[in-house]
Amino acid sequence: MSDQPADPLAAFGDLYLKGLAAFQSAAGSAGEEQSGRPGTQGFNPAAMLPAGTPPEVAAALTDAWRISATSALRYGQALMAVQLRYQAALLHAMSDRANGRAAEPLVLADNARAFVREIGETAEREARRLHLELDQVSEALAQALAQPGDPADPARRAYRAKA
Repeated sequence: MSDQPADPLAAFGDLYLKGLAAFQSAAGSAGEEQSGRPGTQGFNPAAMLPAGTPPEVAAALTDAWRISATSALRYGQALMAVQLRYQAALLHAMSDRANGRAAEPLVLADNARAFVREIGETAEREARRLHLELDQVSEALAQALAQPGDPADPARRAYRAKA
């Protein structure tokens, strides 16, 4: 008999348990390492820019870095919440299967599908939020660097209604 489970739900269960173990080991190692790592205190991405960079660009870069770091934390928290919501049901169904009790395959499949669907929705929601926030930084930078008489500046373009 091969190592590959014949049942796709069992394969999903194995993957889920491996992912849970990896997540727990990563969370444990991150919790053990406090922010005492050298070089992380007072990180300033604008300091990496060449001399003579306009301050507006440096501020936009710092904002973009802050927004992306905040988004990563928010996404991690949202994934943790999704995992906690489905963890008990998925582990219970997998333990029933491992102990020879007949687990309802449709219930396990529905729970697995809902879990995967909610992970996708969480990723999509956070991606949209990140995109919106970075667009705002981009627009603020464009307005800060726009020349007063720049005809390409959409904020200053004269619009006329067609007759």
